Amino acid sequence: MRSWATQSSGPLGRAVLLAGRPFEKAFDAVPGSFREGLAQGIHQALLAVRSASEATFSRQGVLDRISARIGLDVGTEPEQIFRADIRDLDRFARDSLTFHRRAAAMQGAASGVSGLFGLLADVPVLYTLLYRCILEMATCYGFPVQGAAEEAHMLKILDLGHFLEDDRRRLGLAELEGLQDMIREGVPLKDLERLVLAKGLQAFSRHLAAGLMRRKAAQAVVLVGGLVGAGVNHQLLADVGTVAWQAYRRRFVVELAHRRLARATRALVDAPAVVPGDGTSPKVIPEDQV
Repeated sequence: MRSWATQSSGPLGRAVLLAGRPFEKAFDAVPGSFREGLAQGIHQALLAVRSASEATFSRQGVLDRISARIGLDVGTEPEQIFRADIRDLDRFARDSLTFHRRAAAMQGAASGVSGLFGLLADVPVLYTLLYRCILEMATCYGFPVQGAAEEAHMLKILDLGHFLEDDRRRLGLAELEGLQDMIREGVPLKDLERLVLAKGLQAFSRHLAAGLMRRKAAQAVVLVGGLVGAGVNHQLLADVGTVAWQAYRRRFVVELAHRRLARATRALVDAPAVVPGDGTSPKVIPEDQV
């Protein structure tokens, strides 16, 4: 996971970043009222799309599919997922990511041939797929999708997946890890909100608007829009989905480590006291529980 976090965005990411800079400058040059209106629109769309995504998502259905795939029941009790081999969960997560990438590419190709009007129709469908992918990743690794803290976590993943600059992405990953640790430690939500949305949800929406426009502006050209739309949607889903995959893998590993530590601690506390000379031996904790 550390190796992934330090990787560069690659040739395609650098090409998108370079091609999008003129559009980003143009976006910065338009009147503030237009940018604010677009940001407000994305803000409202995010709220609506998240609800729509949940309506097309079945948490129990995902758990049942995982159970059938790995031959271990993980859908009856919340604790069961942490008995699974992470390699089995990884395979399911990769298949989910592949499915959503293909769906996003097909959607982008279909809407891209319609130019600007297709772009407007494409955005809510694309974000529905992005949210669905995040929801499946959370479920795959045993974490809830309800509650304000989890919603903040998913928003941070969505935001981070739009970063094309390597330095900004690495900084965002560090912030995401800090957010996960705060959630696990039960930090009050107001502190989580300050970390995730330091300047408010509107600021987040403005950033998302600029990032989306930079990636998708070329899709408005009708003649090449289908090809560009498929490629851009596929890459954006890959970026956001990979962040979600690695983020929830990290949470799974950390949670598993804390559970093992808690078991080892309880075993030490419950071990009988050893009185010198009484002939008893200290209790030995099996290696797999340490």
